[in-house]
Amino acid sequence: MKGLAKRGRIITVSILMTILTFLVSIHASNFSSQITNTTLESGTTEQLNFTVNNTDPQLNITEVNITLPSGFSFISESNQTSAADTSFYTVSPNLTWTNTTSSGFIQNGTEEYFLFNVSVPSGTGTYNFTLTVKFTDNSINSTNLTITVLDTIPPANIIPSPPTPANNSVINADYFEINITFTEVNPDTCILELNNGTQANYTMTMLGNYACYFNATNQSEGTRYYSVYINDTSGNTGWNGTWFVTLDRQYPLINLQSPANNTVINSTRTPSFTFNVTDNLASLLSCTLYLKNGTANAYGTNSSVLNDTPTTITANTPLINGTYLWWITCSDGANENQSEIRNITIDVDDFPPTNIIPSPPTPANNSYTAKTWILINITFSEVNPDSCLLEWNNQTNYTMNINKTERYCWYNLTNLTDGIYTYSVYVNDTFGNLGWNGSWIAIIETTAPSVTITSPVNNTNISRSYINISFTATDAVAPTMNCSIYIDGNYSYNASVANATPYSLIHTGLTPGTTHNITINCSDANYTATAFAVFGVYPDLAIESIIWNSTGVSPNDNRTTQGSKITITVTVNNTGDFNISNNVTLVLKWDGYTNRVINGTYEIPAESLTNGSKYTVIFYDVINTSYVTFGSHTITAEISTNESEATTSNNILNNETIVGYNITVINSYGWASWINSSYPAKVDPNEQVFFNISVTYANGEPATDLNISLNFEISETSPSSGRTYTLSATGNSSGYYWFNLTAPNLANGFIQPGIYTLKLNITKNNYTGISSLTFNLTAPRLGSNPIGLYDLDLQGGSSAYQIVNITISNTGNKPASNIEIKYWTDSNSGVTISLISWGHCWNITSLGAGKSNSTACIGIKVEATSTGTKHFYINVTGRDADSRLYYNYADYTFTVLDSGNQSTTQTTDQTSTNQPSSSFSPYAIEITDYPSELIAHPGEWVLAKVKVKNTGNLSLTAKATVVVPYIESFTVTPEEKTLAIGEETEFTINMSIQSDIEVGNYIGTFKAYKKGNEDISDEKAFTLKIIPTDETIEEINSTLLNYFEEFESLKSLLESLKSEKEFENNTNITKAKSLITEIEDLLKKANVSLTNKDYVTAQSLISLIGDKLNATKELLKPFQKIKGGTTVKGTSEWLIWTLIIFIAIIVIFFVYYIFLSHKGYHPKYGYKPVKDSSELIKRFTTRMKSLRITRKGASKSDKENIPSGPLAYTGDYVKHRSLEYSYTKNFKERIKKFFKREKQKKLWEFSSF
Repeated sequence: MKGLAKRGRIITVSILMTILTFLVSIHASNFSSQITNTTLESGTTEQLNFTVNNTDPQLNITEVNITLPSGFSFISESNQTSAADTSFYTVSPNLTWTNTTSSGFIQNGTEEYFLFNVSVPSGTGTYNFTLTVKFTDNSINSTNLTITVLDTIPPANIIPSPPTPANNSVINADYFEINITFTEVNPDTCILELNNGTQANYTMTMLGNYACYFNATNQSEGTRYYSVYINDTSGNTGWNGTWFVTLDRQYPLINLQSPANNTVINSTRTPSFTFNVTDNLASLLSCTLYLKNGTANAYGTNSSVLNDTPTTITANTPLINGTYLWWITCSDGANENQSEIRNITIDVDDFPPTNIIPSPPTPANNSYTAKTWILINITFSEVNPDSCLLEWNNQTNYTMNINKTERYCWYNLTNLTDGIYTYSVYVNDTFGNLGWNGSWIAIIETTAPSVTITSPVNNTNISRSYINISFTATDAVAPTMNCSIYIDGNYSYNASVANATPYSLIHTGLTPGTTHNITINCSDANYTATAFAVFGVYPDLAIESIIWNSTGVSPNDNRTTQGSKITITVTVNNTGDFNISNNVTLVLKWDGYTNRVINGTYEIPAESLTNGSKYTVIFYDVINTSYVTFGSHTITAEISTNESEATTSNNILNNETIVGYNITVINSYGWASWINSSYPAKVDPNEQVFFNISVTYANGEPATDLNISLNFEISETSPSSGRTYTLSATGNSSGYYWFNLTAPNLANGFIQPGIYTLKLNITKNNYTGISSLTFNLTAPRLGSNPIGLYDLDLQGGSSAYQIVNITISNTGNKPASNIEIKYWTDSNSGVTISLISWGHCWNITSLGAGKSNSTACIGIKVEATSTGTKHFYINVTGRDADSRLYYNYADYTFTVLDSGNQSTTQTTDQTSTNQPSSSFSPYAIEITDYPSELIAHPGEWVLAKVKVKNTGNLSLTAKATVVVPYIESFTVTPEEKTLAIGEETEFTINMSIQSDIEVGNYIGTFKAYKKGNEDISDEKAFTLKIIPTDETIEEINSTLLNYFEEFESLKSLLESLKSEKEFENNTNITKAKSLITEIEDLLKKANVSLTNKDYVTAQSLISLIGDKLNATKELLKPFQKIKGGTTVKGTSEWLIWTLIIFIAIIVIFFVYYIFLSHKGYHPKYGYKPVKDSSELIKRFTTRMKSLRITRKGASKSDKENIPSGPLAYTGDYVKHRSLEYSYTKNFKERIKKFFKREKQKKLWEFSSF
């Protein structure tokens, strides 16, 4: 019993602790939501955006369900969500986004959006959308969101439809129907506004929801205009303009005016018909002309005939000869009427002139005439002749003289040149019929042809038994000529030869030793030309080759050694068709002398030179070796025979050696540097240059026998180049040679100082040697530059001037002193030169080499009073240290224009051009070079160099600027620049980039313009590429890292939401899942871009990632925890509160019976404790209805112990005994003692729960 009581107390405490723990852990799952748009248009399709904010501190949302109110329909496949890991499904009227992971798709503290399109009902009013969410503990909350449907769009597409008459139509009736269709979801009424002079309004009959009808009856004639206004139930009114209809019940009246009845027309096949039509209403009518010659046909319509106005319609198709009926029909739009019927007869001449024939004295077709004129006479047949036209050579037309009675035309053409002419004659009659009978040809030839014999050439010989006779016949007109060929006066050949085309024939049977003559006659139609040629026939001997070789040298090596023996081989060839009858003599010559050749004559037997054969003669050691000296020699072979022409052939032999010279320059110096020599030698103009060379053979032996002239090639930069000097030198036994050379002289006070190179080339006895030496020519070189001398523009005034400063320069390598400056211009040239108040032009005492002076001559006023090319002359003189005089004369030109006059004469290079001022623009500017791309960091300066050129006809002051976004400031250096014609300058533009500019590409523009007139300009576009700074790169990397973390968090949330079945088809989660996939791909691309240092792309991708992350968070926001916000109680709240209330009742009940005393019960002795028992005993005198507590040994007969109160009916009675107990001062200790009492422990037993 004691253990059972102990277990009961432990169980009771455990139950209490479990209840308290559950109470602590249990709470209501909460969320908040909102909707956009809250106002929709009736009868339209709208997009709704539900935002769900998970305000629960612990739970995630796994499902979102939206119930559509009646009348709303979901548009298929329009659902979107920012929540990831969702699936969507719809069962009308519910749209459900469910989780595809177990963790939920709206994390606690986050929100997501859910988008979809709906068709809005046509009515108006307020509608409730029910939003229900499920949490990860399967608890469900819901709320209602209200939207208002309005109708603000007026009726539209208001269009008259049949049987309504077309707008502006005319009808023959006394009524007309009006049927109007329109578009409106909430139509109310249709109001017709009808005006026939007096306006009246009518309510039309509604035909369903999309049409109205009204029948306007009993209408008088005239024009009606009407409008229809459509009202909807929301008070919106639609209108689509005004329409017109005319009611006309009277017919137009037609009066024919011309031609009169039975008229005969012979002047035209398209006659005109005139009439007048009147109508009671119509201002314009449509009338048609009809003619009938068997069948009636329309021959023309005029749709805009004026009422009561004479009108003419011309037949639009030619009429054949015959008699016709004709009439007019007219319509006013409602009624049509016909005129009376009349007759006309067409009798027109259709036939052109015929039998057009050239007649004498006109030359026959394709015939020749030797005159420079021709009379064209043409006869023809025609009843009504009018004129004749001569078309000459397809180029010129002439009106011919005509005899209409005799039927012929004539025209005399004069001053004709030789040629073939084509002509035609056109004869016209009075009805415009044109006759033609083809073309004819007339040939004018007044000069004879020419003949040129090209083979054989006159007075030449041949060696063949045949000859090719070639000639060309040329004529001014004839395409071919008849040519006769005579050989030795005998007619031999005849040929038709094309004009200017070579013609050839072969004549055979020739024998050697004979002479022949050729005569060729070629004739055209009027003249004959003759050509002659004479030729002889002989054998042809030729020296085919001369081959020689020298001892130790390859044959024909073209070199030999002095005193060498030479062998010569000569080959003679008979190239003709005939044999030689007599021997041939072959003679050798050396340099033209026969006495220098040993046994140099040889007789070649005739039988050895038959036709086509060769004969070779070898001469051994035939040249006297004393004549084989250094230099070039000529070997000549000659043959002679009385049967052939003498023949000579030459071969050149250069007596050279294969060994060369080595040349070494020992020293060189000028006369002024004799004491202190230097290399290269410094010399003055016209000063002697001395140099010493050493010459040896290749084997190192001194070359001591060079008593020859040496050639020097001197390559100079100025005043000329490539000059050759011939210098003489005598050698000594050591092979040393002295030379001297005079340096270039001062020419016109000007010389080019600097280093001169001499190329030394020695050739003797087949020995060669090449070397070079240099000397430094020192001299001043004076020059001038008139700064500020540009073209002038009078601009309509009497004069214009400019201020010129002269810069003097010395570009030489030696100082100049005592420099004087003079300037002037042509007299009477319209230019005056003077010094302004602060101007001066002083002499310069000294000017060093490579120096310039820009202050000695300034402030020169150059003023022009007339246009044209002007001159400004400058002469600068100075001396060097040796008092040599140097000077520089220059002629500078400038142009004076006058753009202000109506016509301006511009003179450039002696050419004048007069232009009106409206098209004359003397100024032009162009950007010639610029950077197309600039790269910079935010907050930096970037520099660009822009080249600008004056491409106009006048000097101008150029300026430059730049236009580009996000530039805080910029500088341009120089600020401006005056440019002469064709002059180019460079501007440096330094731009300050804003520090907050975004990374990317920006398009800018460089602009160059004329100062004072920005319309004269040129612009070039460029790209400014902004790349991030190191701090920005670090920030980009940090942002990307943060986005990676956010991505992982959102991805994890979506995974957790997938496990919740209620979110399997959740649209928010589905869309968020799609966004997460896109974000993952963008993160990879951004990472690759950063790896490749493509920060522009990376930043663009990161910006896009940020947007998609925000969209994803919006979609998942209803599933995430957000601090604060309004709590919306869900459907599971009543269960929670029911459980809480139940547990609270139990706790209160337990506390009540533990701590409150109950009358008639003692914890030790049962009910009705002793009257004086302590409060503690009374409070623990408890007996629960759900527990059965008995006291063993109690007497049921003790009726005084029957308990009273609510627990009095438990069924047991406990007999009271005397109780001994003591009180403690502390209540807690009392309780402790109480539970420790062994007797008390035995009192309780738990029989049931």
